[in-house]
Amino acid sequence: MGFWIVSSTLLIFDYLCTLSTEVDYVWKSSRARSIGILLFYLNRYLPFLDIVLVLPIRFFDISYKSIALLIPISVWSGVIGMLISQVIIYLRTFAIWNRDRYVCIILATLLVVVLSSSLVTLVLQTTQGLVNQLSGYANVSLKMLVLYSSIFAGEIVVVTLTMIKACQQGSHSSTVWVGQLYKNGIAFCLCMLTCSSVNILLLLSAPDPLKLMFMSFQRNLHSILCNRVIFLILSNTQPQSIEHAGLESRNSASRGGEQDFTMAVFTTVMDDALSTNSHRSADDASWAQKEWIK
Repeated sequence: MGFWIVSSTLLIFDYLCTLSTEVDYVWKSSRARSIGILLFYLNRYLPFLDIVLVLPIRFFDISYKSIALLIPISVWSGVIGMLISQVIIYLRTFAIWNRDRYVCIILATLLVVVLSSSLVTLVLQTTQGLVNQLSGYANVSLKMLVLYSSIFAGEIVVVTLTMIKACQQGSHSSTVWVGQLYKNGIAFCLCMLTCSSVNILLLLSAPDPLKLMFMSFQRNLHSILCNRVIFLILSNTQPQSIEHAGLESRNSASRGGEQDFTMAVFTTVMDDALSTNSHRSADDASWAQKEWIK
């Protein structure tokens, strides 16, 4: 209960602190219907659905039938939200590696493993075990351990790839925000790695009522940190760069065909566009477009 209250309070506080940034750089975006914007909204607002679903269970005396209905929905929402955050970071990693084939294979394999373990866990252990857990009598099975272990493995790979690319690319950038972007991305992965480690340790050694107590905290932290990375990107864009970025993407599509155009949409965290301020160098503009647009 305590971790849930703390994580929910942190989520709401962060939302209030960043709402003005969202209004300025997302709501007013010229690409409000893009795939990147859709991923952002899902990552941003699904945690609030989790709160709405869990509140009656935590604080009100409702029937077993209602609990049996709300818990599966809240669990599916929570795990899907974590997967969306993973997808965003995987796509960002793929993008900074300039859509390298081997990196694509690695990340695609990880995504399939995480997605498969999530679906198996949700289907096999939705109602009975989690209803009992809220009452303090859970016997959490190996399935949850497999889920968090797969997430843990994916985060190790992502942070390793990001650190390698940061070492290769960081020295070529003359702007502070690009270096900060790498630092925030690495910090995000390390935080998630720590959370996954804690969840695995709890699943292995904690008493049954405490095994899943950190799940909501990791879920909300996923959303908060991923949004922070996106806001850093958007806060360093200029409206005039969007048209240029879109032209670059269309030219790439015409040269590479439909597949390249599709990848131009999906290999971006926010495909609103990133370019540079008037004082930034041409090299940095090329880097930003290469990372987030192409």
